[in-house]
Amino acid sequence: MLHRELYFIGIVLLAGVASLGFFWGRKKNLSLARRISKITEEFLKPVDQTYIWIGGEIGYKASYILKDSFTKKCRTMLNLLPRQSPFWIPVSLLLTRYDRFFMSYILEKQLPCEMYLRKKGTWGYDKKKYGNPFKKNKIIVNDITYIIHRKGNCSKVDKEVVKFLKLLKHSRSVKSCRIYNDGKKTITELMVTPKIDTLESYLKSFSEFCKSLN
Repeated sequence: MLHRELYFIGIVLLAGVASLGFFWGRKKNLSLARRISKITEEFLKPVDQTYIWIGGEIGYKASYILKDSFTKKCRTMLNLLPRQSPFWIPVSLLLTRYDRFFMSYILEKQLPCEMYLRKKGTWGYDKKKYGNPFKKNKIIVNDITYIIHRKGNCSKVDKEVVKFLKLLKHSRSVKSCRIYNDGKKTITELMVTPKIDTLESYLKSFSEFCKSLN
């Protein structure tokens, strides 16, 4: 009888933890998503925008139409840790480890260089996705080591990406930067761990970096 009572109490406690964790985590993620989208829109000042929610509280995909001269289109994607699931988040912390914010500009011309840069310790280079012709190198900026894969004429990109990383005050949050060709256009992509107090500076620095490539 005692075992049944303890079992019942355990079930009730687990249910309580799950319920409280769900409401706290859901509120936290929705707040982060709203604040990050607001910072992004205030920086970009788009003429139009479209949002698609990913799994409710997990994040969103967004596309923006811009008036800027160097590009007319920008895309972002926010992937948040599943804070609304207290039993799954420990696993997620081991696998994905952090929130992720992706920002992509679609440039109006094709660049002669393709590049994939990642902070050392971030998930690696996928040969199946990017192919073997990419040459691998290592650079150190602000005492942070980055692994860089590139092909084509990348002399200008090399200089600008180092300048871009040096300008960032909190560059440890930069996880990867990618430049790749899609048809006759080039797409640039930045992936960071989004911090409310530094996100705008990342957006500004990345925008200036992309402008310098044109």
